[in-house]
Amino acid sequence: MRAEVDRRGLKAVYEVITPAHGGDGWRVDPAEQTAEVGDDWIVWEARSEQPGVVRLQVTEERLPKNPIYGGPKPAAYTG
Repeated sequence: MRAEVDRRGLKAVYEVITPAHGGDGWRVDPAEQTAEVGDDWIVWEARSEQPGVVRLQVTEERLPKNPIYGGPKPAAYTG
């Protein structure tokens, strides 16, 4: 994802998310926001932050389902 962000001339900011117990939902722990995000981290969602900046919601480990949506991204959000 980082290569695509660079190719588009954007700046990436990262939001490290923590899946909720049971796998449905997520939270943001302010203490984890200083984590060094690696190229192998999993991007679950990319959101426009402001012109030229994209916020990438990431986890260090691959999870069985997307914690943002509790599964695949709903079609209503992909349009």
